[in-house]
Amino acid sequence: MTPDQFIPVAPGDLLGTAGQIAAVQIHKAMRLDAVLRLLLHGEPGCGKTAACRIIANAIAKPHDISHCSAADLTAEQVRDWSMESHLIRGNEWRVYHIDECDAMNPTVGLLMLKFAEDLAPRTALLCTSNLGMGELSHRFQSRFQTFHVGKPAVSAVAIWLTRQWPALGSERAVEIARATNGDVRAALNDAQAWLDFEAAKGASKS
Repeated sequence: MTPDQFIPVAPGDLLGTAGQIAAVQIHKAMRLDAVLRLLLHGEPGCGKTAACRIIANAIAKPHDISHCSAADLTAEQVRDWSMESHLIRGNEWRVYHIDECDAMNPTVGLLMLKFAEDLAPRTALLCTSNLGMGELSHRFQSRFQTFHVGKPAVSAVAIWLTRQWPALGSERAVEIARATNGDVRAALNDAQAWLDFEAAKGASKS
């Protein structure tokens, strides 16, 4: 598996607080017949979206999961979700995952707040935002359990890169981790670029 093929599938695949949050919320969902309203906020590349996807896949079947970018979300879609979320479905979870909720149309945002208030048991509404909590409206904040997802330490990224792709070597892994400053997505891109460059050098020599 190359860096550009890496897809985290379990909490242990995530670095820093993202993995911890995913593990706790999965455990909570498995134990309680409740509602999950989560808002993960933090800088790009820290694992917010990956954590939401891991939670969703752990608690619900693929056909019971809806993923959407907030910028693409429509009022009609939110109304449809409101109706389907209350359909009788036994013990199955239904998950709605919305990325970058700060980009949501204001009209759609009002409908989303109403939807969040009205969730049926065993329904999860998982949202992410690149903004700090102070930049999101109080009404939005108050409807969700909020978590700040911080970037992992540079040293943790370097160690992880070395373990995943030994061909990088520890020195190169440290350079990549420092250059990307804890942004795992950027670190994966840089690691792939370096491996591709080395592979091309090797091919030209042969």
